[in-house]
Amino acid sequence: MTKKLYGNFAALVVCMLLALMLVACGDSTATSTSPAATTAAATTTAAATKATTAAGATTAAATTAASTTLTADEPVYSGADTTITFWQTHNDEETPVIKGLVDQFQAKYPKIKVKMENVPFDGAKDKYNAAAGSNQAPDVFRADIGWSPFFASQSYLLDITSRVKDQSSFLDAAFGSNVYNGKTYGLPQVTDVIAVYYNKDLFTAAGITTFPKTTTELQAALTKLQATGVIAYYPNYDSYFVLPWVYSFGGSSVTADKTVTVNDPKTVQGLQYLLDLKNKDKVTPAEIDFKNNYTNALNSFKEGKTAMILNGPWASAEIIKGLGKDKIGVGVIPTGPDGKQGSSVGGHNYVIYAGTKNADASYTFIQWMTLPAQQQVLADKLNLMPTRKAAYDLPSVKANTIIADFGKQLAVSQARPNIPENSDLYKPLSDEIQAAVQGSKTAQQALDDAAKAFKGVLK
Repeated sequence: MTKKLYGNFAALVVCMLLALMLVACGDSTATSTSPAATTAAATTTAAATKATTAAGATTAAATTAASTTLTADEPVYSGADTTITFWQTHNDEETPVIKGLVDQFQAKYPKIKVKMENVPFDGAKDKYNAAAGSNQAPDVFRADIGWSPFFASQSYLLDITSRVKDQSSFLDAAFGSNVYNGKTYGLPQVTDVIAVYYNKDLFTAAGITTFPKTTTELQAALTKLQATGVIAYYPNYDSYFVLPWVYSFGGSSVTADKTVTVNDPKTVQGLQYLLDLKNKDKVTPAEIDFKNNYTNALNSFKEGKTAMILNGPWASAEIIKGLGKDKIGVGVIPTGPDGKQGSSVGGHNYVIYAGTKNADASYTFIQWMTLPAQQQVLADKLNLMPTRKAAYDLPSVKANTIIADFGKQLAVSQARPNIPENSDLYKPLSDEIQAAVQGSKTAQQALDDAAKAFKGVLK
């Protein structure tokens, strides 16, 4: 509501109260849409005070009352009053939006209070692991999809198989990340994938009118870009951001049956391509601060100094804030020599602690938070990709070009092997990739050593 509407509402409340006093009417069965009106039935002074407060409040009582009406697809909660704890791992741009959704949920479900804690994504897995291991985990946790099978294997997550009645309404790969040994342990909140962000203005200035479709075409385009005085491509040498190049060359890292493929010839070719961009073509920065690689690459791009980076839809809000939406292009990672391409499917799930004392309230919360209407909010405000199929039919989501472009990458990408050790494989692979970037190992040597590390992790 605008301030004017609040003022009109407050005035209306006062007039109604005066009328009630004049006719001495006190029907005890009447219900009020305003906490101020309810209080005022007992005292005129309190009513005036409440009305004045309501006029200046950011959330009107009438709006709150109206918002408690459930729609047909919203779950019904009939349990006792309770408080649930919720650990969320969104970044600074995303957290206020999540807070707004949590506030809406509490208005819809006044019997459920949500105590939300912001937990930095880096370190969140270890923090939850420690909390669950000591029986102190939150009721609800936002888990990376790579963490879900590990936590399920440790019996830390509530089995919600019997509660889920609408599995088919989710994207198959997104929902599948919640299934371990045939049981369901969460609901998918968002899905994502790594794709190319490129600066349209810098590409145009270099005479490049369309984004390259093959790795050979990309090599030529990056050479043109570098000649204009910008950083053509700022790589992130974390393994998660290197694997898309591996997929372009037909490589992989590990299979669902835990066969190690990280040092296969095709995987080596993918890493060698990336090394050649740095050492032969010299279209990437010569020196890299591995510790701050992600942040430095992102900042360089959003400041207009770099023409191309790899990142996910979660970075779009920050990039748009820095660069402006009109300058941003999203491209599919080019195909390799055999026409292969891909990227890792990522995302996050809402999971419930196995030891929760608030199972019904927690499930009501994650069910509501993953409905199409809530996913639409994340898409509209943050360009985060929905996991509900129906959300993609909503007009604003259909019109979102960033989501549409990332959807093209998603269509040619592959789900991660849903194994408990999956998330523990990225660190040793990153270490070996960075050794190759520094020149202390060849691509083959680095990946041979990564394969040895993988075999030590896999059980």
